[in-house]
Amino acid sequence: MDDSKQITSSMIEFVRRNVVSVTELTRTKKLSEILDGYSHRKSEEIYIVQNSRNKDGIGAIIDVDLLEELLLLREAFAEAADRIVENVATERVHEFNPDISLANALHEAGVTEIDVDAIKKLADGLEL
Repeated sequence: MDDSKQITSSMIEFVRRNVVSVTELTRTKKLSEILDGYSHRKSEEIYIVQNSRNKDGIGAIIDVDLLEELLLLREAFAEAADRIVENVATERVHEFNPDISLANALHEAGVTEIDVDAIKKLADGLEL
């Protein structure tokens, strides 16, 4: 059996505590209770909300501070990935012609769909 598809007791507990229906949110005080739980502190509690009439209608309620942290992590990851790609491209350019900068190689290759001046500034600031 694939371990990644195995159901655990913690999964059952999460579903029991944190999966709510739209009906439950609108007919009870559950939404207020969730939001009150987010007040005065960052909470890592995430609630899954599902429309019982449309199983594809699913979303999440998440503390705004946690959401901001996740978005910052995503931005940092994207920036790191961009830097890795840039470093690999620079290394490859220098393998073929060690005396040419990445920006000049792009310019000489006729790349026009990117801002060559911005790349020149980034490439000139790189320390290899």
